[in-house]
Amino acid sequence: SPHRQGTLEMWVEVLELKSAKPMYDISLPPAQHWELRVIVWSARGAPTEHDFTGLADYYVKGELQLDGEKPKHQRTDTHFRAAGGRANWNWRLKYDVRMDDRIKDRLSAHRLKLQLWDKNLVGENGFLGEHEVPLGEWLERRYSVSRSLQQFSAERERDGASAEADVR
Repeated sequence: SPHRQGTLEMWVEVLELKSAKPMYDISLPPAQHWELRVIVWSARGAPTEHDFTGLADYYVKGELQLDGEKPKHQRTDTHFRAAGGRANWNWRLKYDVRMDDRIKDRLSAHRLKLQLWDKNLVGENGFLGEHEVPLGEWLERRYSVSRSLQQFSAERERDGASAEADVR
């Protein structure tokens, strides 16, 4: 057609057979299966004014949302009669994650939501706050390098501290 319909960029080589090097493999990485582990250690400064005793029965709910999939829910055990807004769990939330190039294009929608709740024996449990962690950058780095990532290991070695998130 005499009408321009776009531009094609290409590289053409004509080499003697004996001097030709093997071509680079530019195929997409195969689908990868991982386990996302979230360790819930403790809470401090959690709201306590919801109960006249000053004690609370805290637990944490985790929700992993990967674009195009149903959310995956898990929760910790309950720290009964926690005083002063402090609770300890040392609980591991483990999620199976499958990553392929189709999902990689929509990484900005991948997130982990953590919610703090107060368990009530009578009535509904009390919602206390949540924090949402975008996972797109971490998953993309993991997918492109094909090795495990420990996001906070360098900071932990440098500062001797663990990762924390403000619950709002």
